[in-house]
Amino acid sequence: MAATRHFDLSHLRVYPGPNVPLPVEAAAFELTCDPGLPVGDLWTAVVRHLPMLTGEAPPQDFAELFARTTIEVQRLGMGLFATRWSVTAAGDGVTTVAVQHIDPDVCRRCVALVADWLRDELDGRAFDFEARYAAVLRRFLRSHFGGPTIYSLLEAGYRAGIPDYYLESEDVVQWGYGRKQLRGRSTVLHRDSIKDTELTTYKDRAKAFLDDLGLPVPRGAIVFALDEAQDAAARLGFPVVTKPVAGHKGQGVTTGISSERDVKMGYELAAQASQSAEDGVIVEQQIAGTDHRLLTVGGRFVAALQRVPAYVVGDGEHTVEELIALENARPERADTPRSPMGKIEIDDVLVQFVRDRGRSLHDVPALGEELVLRRVANISQGGVSVNVTDVIHPLNVKLAEDVARFLDIHVLGIDLLAEDITRPWTESPCAIIEINAGPGVFMHLVPAQGESIDVPSIVLQGHFPTPASARVPVLVFNRLGAATAARLTELGLRCPGVEEVGVTRLDGLSFNGAFFSRRPAHLANVRNMMRSPRLDMALIEYDERHLLDEGLYNWGADVVVLERPTRIERETLTRDVLPGGLVIEVDEGAGLLRLTPREGAPSTRPLGDSLAEGLAGALEPLLAVMADFYNVQNAVDGHYARPR
Repeated sequence: MAATRHFDLSHLRVYPGPNVPLPVEAAAFELTCDPGLPVGDLWTAVVRHLPMLTGEAPPQDFAELFARTTIEVQRLGMGLFATRWSVTAAGDGVTTVAVQHIDPDVCRRCVALVADWLRDELDGRAFDFEARYAAVLRRFLRSHFGGPTIYSLLEAGYRAGIPDYYLESEDVVQWGYGRKQLRGRSTVLHRDSIKDTELTTYKDRAKAFLDDLGLPVPRGAIVFALDEAQDAAARLGFPVVTKPVAGHKGQGVTTGISSERDVKMGYELAAQASQSAEDGVIVEQQIAGTDHRLLTVGGRFVAALQRVPAYVVGDGEHTVEELIALENARPERADTPRSPMGKIEIDDVLVQFVRDRGRSLHDVPALGEELVLRRVANISQGGVSVNVTDVIHPLNVKLAEDVARFLDIHVLGIDLLAEDITRPWTESPCAIIEINAGPGVFMHLVPAQGESIDVPSIVLQGHFPTPASARVPVLVFNRLGAATAARLTELGLRCPGVEEVGVTRLDGLSFNGAFFSRRPAHLANVRNMMRSPRLDMALIEYDERHLLDEGLYNWGADVVVLERPTRIERETLTRDVLPGGLVIEVDEGAGLLRLTPREGAPSTRPLGDSLAEGLAGALEPLLAVMADFYNVQNAVDGHYARPR
């Protein structure tokens, strides 16, 4: 017997920005359902699989249940920040459901998961919730936004009210608009010096650079064959370290090498991890001490972590292998964008390291015995992070800033081996072993031990001191004629500091009055305007059809101009007027412009001989004020942001 449908979903649309149902990026769809669905019973089934909803007020109807369930599934057990939803009656038994998203593809999968799950519940069929949920989680972790650093930066921007977009063709995130924008992949940012960034990827050149400055680095050599590596190790004296010339995340690094056999293993691992066989392998003396990551943002020290290699503590009952499994089962090692530690992977390198210590995975360590499992302390290799920001010696802080002052890199990681981070580097054995452009920052936000430091917010604040410093003036119209666009472009270019005015009408995109291009999707034209690194002011036209089909690209507007608006145009375009903003409504019958500030009393002024001249007269003094305000917001001394 065929199962009944119970409910249907249709017209699923994904919006990259604000839209008619929600003022945030969202997926929206139409939902029709049979009357009298057992919402209470379904909610009980939902809570059984999503216990974090226990104690919350039950939903009023099926549409609300669907929306709230989708949102909770999409948070993926990590408390992801997309929490907004809405349900709106659309008539004829149809409800429009909208749910905020982080990754649009993951959101679609969550909607499909919830639909299949609730249908199976209604039909009395078993539903493998755990398997489907795990599949969605894996998809998110592989998405553009699933990495710990990029996710934490997206969340920091969202909390700060900084617009952001994913530019698929560049595979980067753009924060802010036009000339104020910041583009990047994780903490590798477009304003960073390409040559300085490249320098950090070559460990030999970076070490030579630091040595030139007179800063502490280990002695070493680059070799291209095993016999050269063994000779270099003999000259330097054991213990030594081997690592690829170009690498990251500790890949191919072997520490604690104390024999020719270990040199062979280390050389081979480094060669395998090298980007090219011609790069060679570094062999260098090992410095006594523990691994520390010092972080600078905009040349200023902001955080320090001690990184401890993965280890287990014996209980007198379980084998090393079992202790690793128990350790990996801890919530702190969930290996998600919100967990402070990754899994401890049992691989050949770990097995060999344990064997070199005279142990095996089948040994049962004594109660309280601590067994180190790896040579490297990278968090991605199961290492443990300890916040030491408050105890680092001031001269070691200065050391980090001294390195950063020579590099035009916004976010810089300095890896320092030191016996005692509380003592100055001039008095205690230490060495800088690496410098890293684009370092991970999530480990500072969620260290395994110690207080959190909100480095993602510090990174964005270094470019955007205030939310307004991410913006340029934005004027939105439901009808934007060519004459009006030309007249306002002329006025905009008269404003101090304004060199480019972009106009996106329904017939395409222009800059400073010259046609640029027209993509089939209207929102693509708006995107291309906002991604221009020279844009100082934006004029955008939206009508009801495009609002329903594509939504908006801009997050808020300074001025909204309405001419014979539909209900949807009026409600959607005026919903997010920014502080200090203005709504202008054209009353052609009365020959008036009705001006309604977001703060202050409404007023009117004569329309005049033409709409273009009437709007020009109303906006001329305001445009200069807006342009000056946004320029001042970004011109803050000592910050990374540079408006010109």
